[in-house]
Amino acid sequence: DAYIVPVSIYYDGVMETESYVRELLGSAKRKESLIGVLGQGKHLLAMPRSRFGNIHVRFAPGFSAKSYIENLIALQQSSVTRANFNPRISPGDKGILLKALAYHVLEEINRSSSVTPTALVGTVLLCTL
Repeated sequence: DAYIVPVSIYYDGVMETESYVRELLGSAKRKESLIGVLGQGKHLLAMPRSRFGNIHVRFAPGFSAKSYIENLIALQQSSVTRANFNPRISPGDKGILLKALAYHVLEEINRSSSVTPTALVGTVLLCTL
């Protein structure tokens, strides 16, 4: 079994301005990875606080991957149209299971996050354009 703890890491300032401009000018977006995020952590901690404001780290309640998967399989198999749901055999069913797990983690991350002033101003500006 694996215990999954969704973690939300966000900051007051916008760090990706340079990469965002490059992408707007046609450069390909760099693929993100866990190693890349962890590598950036040391840079974040070394930066002057005034440049990006506060760094917020929030932990959502953890959950058992095994229990989540067992519950999802039981739920799918209880449906008349998905009675043969079996992610161990069907690649399509495995994809459904992995997407559901990923969305669950994202939902928990979003639930644990709070609204920062920068995010609030950005949302208001985007809604008024």
